[in-house]
Amino acid sequence: METYRQNPSIAWNVIGDQVVALSLGEERRIHEFSEVASVIWQHLNSGINFEELHQVVVDQFEVEPAEARKDLRDLLDDLTAKGLVEVHP
Repeated sequence: METYRQNPSIAWNVIGDQVVALSLGEERRIHEFSEVASVIWQHLNSGINFEELHQVVVDQFEVEPAEARKDLRDLLDDLTAKGLVEVHP
């Protein structure tokens, strides 16, 4: 099962309830995460699979499981495309 993990080259910090991340590659960018994305990001610190992340979202937020699954997939795809998250087999 694939696991998702933060890209170790990304600098980040929690400010209030929000994660702010800095891409340090050729295109330096600042990324501000929503409350939900911030919780997910912090769980990506040591590597976690999709189903475990899905359960975190359903447990911590008032959301239907099907909606959580779609939104989580979209978020992980976006974070991966931006180079913030790595996918490991």
